[in-house]
Amino acid sequence: MNTKKSEPTTLINRIENLLDEGKPQVALDLIDRSKQENPVIENARGVCLIRLGKFQEANDVLSAIVFPGRMVGVPAGTPIVYQTNLVIAMLKINNIDGALSILRQINDGYRKHQTVVKIDIAIRRWKKSLSLFQKIQLAVGYTPHKPVIIDCAEGQLETK
Repeated sequence: MNTKKSEPTTLINRIENLLDEGKPQVALDLIDRSKQENPVIENARGVCLIRLGKFQEANDVLSAIVFPGRMVGVPAGTPIVYQTNLVIAMLKINNIDGALSILRQINDGYRKHQTVVKIDIAIRRWKKSLSLFQKIQLAVGYTPHKPVIIDCAEGQLETK
């Protein structure tokens, strides 16, 4: 009986396996060696960076695929995992305004997506934790400098 696991057939499968094994740096090294550059792989790079705690780098990588050509809004058809991964990176670098802006653009069809729900819960919890003064600041358009604690901070791959 052969108990050896079969080798993954695609780069994204190999990355997913490495991330499942808790090896984001090895997965990131694999991405770098592959020299592949496409949105699916760049999203995977962003996930690796999130899991390594390199949130600003993740933000930069993910922004490039969510806002190609420096677009102002999120283009229709942008995969929800790219958007939620960017929101996670933004929250981790305390760019709450940017994260909230993307969340407002997520269409109703994705409001029940598991990660969107978790992020929405984290935002509601954050808003409840604000002092009265901070709530007033938020109401007049100033976002308080208080971190949002999120439970889904590892990011997701697009594996289709």
